Amino acid sequence: MRHSAGIVVQRDVDGRTQILLGHMGGPFWARKDEGAWSIPKGEFDSATETAWDAARREFREELGIDVPDGE
Repeated sequence: MRHSAGIVVQRDVDGRTQILLGHMGGPFWARKDEGAWSIPKGEFDSATETAWDAARREFREELGIDVPDGE
């Protein structure tokens, strides 16, 4: 079975909710925007890593920063 984990970062600004999305990489997604946006996420092995640890790792790998503090 495959497992995937990610983190949704959101904030409210002037009564509107904003969600952090990243553009998928690689040659297939080059110069494509429609359908090419996603939350930072990735697969993990549940025998060796928790979903929370995997989500934080993927966030750091994909965005180059740690997960911000918050709920």
